[in-house]
Amino acid sequence: MGRDLGDAVSVLDLVCGHRGAPDLLAHARAVIDPGLRAAVDALPSSTRHVAGYHLGWWDEHGQPRTADGGKGVRPALTLAAAAAVGADAVPAAVAIELAHNYTRLHDDIVDGDRARRGRPAAWAVFGRGAAMLAGDALLALAYDVIAPDAAAVRLLTSAVTAYQDGQAADLSFERRADVTLAEGLRTAERKTGALITAAVVLGAPGLRRFGERLGLAYQLVDDVLGIWGDPDVTGKPVYADLDRRKKTLPVLAALASGTPAGRELAALYHAPRALSAADVVRAAELVERAGGRAHCLRQADDLLAAALEDLRRADLPPRGYAELAGLAHHLVHRDR
Repeated sequence: MGRDLGDAVSVLDLVCGHRGAPDLLAHARAVIDPGLRAAVDALPSSTRHVAGYHLGWWDEHGQPRTADGGKGVRPALTLAAAAAVGADAVPAAVAIELAHNYTRLHDDIVDGDRARRGRPAAWAVFGRGAAMLAGDALLALAYDVIAPDAAAVRLLTSAVTAYQDGQAADLSFERRADVTLAEGLRTAERKTGALITAAVVLGAPGLRRFGERLGLAYQLVDDVLGIWGDPDVTGKPVYADLDRRKKTLPVLAALASGTPAGRELAALYHAPRALSAADVVRAAELVERAGGRAHCLRQADDLLAAALEDLRRADLPPRGYAELAGLAHHLVHRDR
């Protein structure tokens, strides 16, 4: 998907000589790592142990190891947006990554996900209470890092409360059989989109609309990967979302399709019994046949195109535009 956009970004690579998305992500991780470690080192030992495990710095016994600490999407967006307008936003990039990991620790507990980044989730190792406290500590650290910047604190507060509202809506969906696709999209804008938007705005306040569109596109792709992603790449079990009968965006699109496959999926999803392994495989087939996968990928591409147009209208320097455009394209066409 998005081949024309990919060609456009490739041309920009050649003309501007800017850093590609993998380089931007690696650069962001390297830039924020000292700040992350300094912040986490200030925590009490018990909380620091859980947080460091979650961040991939050590194993469950506290022994140093190198594990997947995440993609670094949000700090990369903050740093790239700031660079595009000639600003410096390293503390903000550290803060947004701390806040993001707060959401990951809580999400794993709420969703019952036992795997995170290819190894047991923190709550599965240390217990729900310890993992929740570690998440809360990371959020407190995020505010501490940006405390001198009142505008940044307000922005982060707004994003976190939007995330919490989206999480509450997502939980309510599990008890309802009448969730609409429009509701799912609004929830995605809050639960995921708010932090993506905040990451961009912390770097460049004038790029809010770009961040909003990219945040929703990111979640559309994330939900597709939650069903069809390669577990060796995503670090999560195959069909994990379907097994829990989560009403993700591909599922909601399929249920709203009015197709025979959509109706069969509705009967399966709302059956008063546990889903078998065969049921879960069948559900994935039905979502695809009903057009849920294609709909989400098409909408993600449309949002990416609109986000790139927002960037063009922002009249950024060529290198700044190229790096943000390349990063956006990479995030929407990722495989993890």
